[in-house]
Amino acid sequence: MSMFWKLVLLILGVVFVLLMVGCKRKFPPNPPVPVPDPDPHFKKWPQIVRTTELWKNYCNYMHKITSDSLVATEMKLYKWISDWDLWNKPDHWALPNIVWKNKKDDCDGLARLSADLLGRFAEILEVHWLEYYGFYRKYSSDGKYKIVAGGHAITVYKKGGKLLAFSNTSWWNYLNFQDFIEIGEQTFPEGLYWVICRHWETGKMEWQLKSPPDEIIEGTNVFHRQLRLIRNLKPLKRGERKKVIAREVIWPETVGWSSGTAPKLSNKKNLN
Repeated sequence: MSMFWKLVLLILGVVFVLLMVGCKRKFPPNPPVPVPDPDPHFKKWPQIVRTTELWKNYCNYMHKITSDSLVATEMKLYKWISDWDLWNKPDHWALPNIVWKNKKDDCDGLARLSADLLGRFAEILEVHWLEYYGFYRKYSSDGKYKIVAGGHAITVYKKGGKLLAFSNTSWWNYLNFQDFIEIGEQTFPEGLYWVICRHWETGKMEWQLKSPPDEIIEGTNVFHRQLRLIRNLKPLKRGERKKVIAREVIWPETVGWSSGTAPKLSNKKNLN
């Protein structure tokens, strides 16, 4: 065999080996498709059954509601009551027609009613049902207090470029809110650590905002925000004493957040 053909065979062999190695080469897998954060509470949201007589009676009655001011007038007919006292449960999210029938519920039921009135009957385009979790002061009989964590549901809607809200039966139409966070801080002036926004009818989570551990949410609006450490909470007035604060908040499913009770606290830190 001539030198020429030897070179040809050698080249072909090298090419064959390279091809075989290339076939066995492991390419990196495609990047995973981003998975949105799971909705931790959607199972609590009851779906409307439009075939019931109660729902038909509710709609017939509420057709008179054509504005948010009429919603405010209607909400004055209801009162807050804890889930323990009404449902004998730590936490229960009621349908709007059920709240209408009972004329009472806790914050999530009252918010479900006001949101439904605004979206379905007053036909306001942007209506949200929000879960707020944050810190507030719980005072004892001797005037001292602890900073504890709790939760609250509020209806927030936009009208004329402004954010307005219903908290329980109160109409917050005069506070000139700058963002969603400022609305939640009306209930939790010591700071928020978790916010979940839901569609007023379907209950599907539209977005959620969670602070990193040991921090609370603060900002000029919900999407462009800054965070501050819990240890930098609002300064005390003269003579005031903070006993303890939770560095980490755990919210068990069994705790009735809407009743105003605090969740389980862990890693307590003395701030004195």
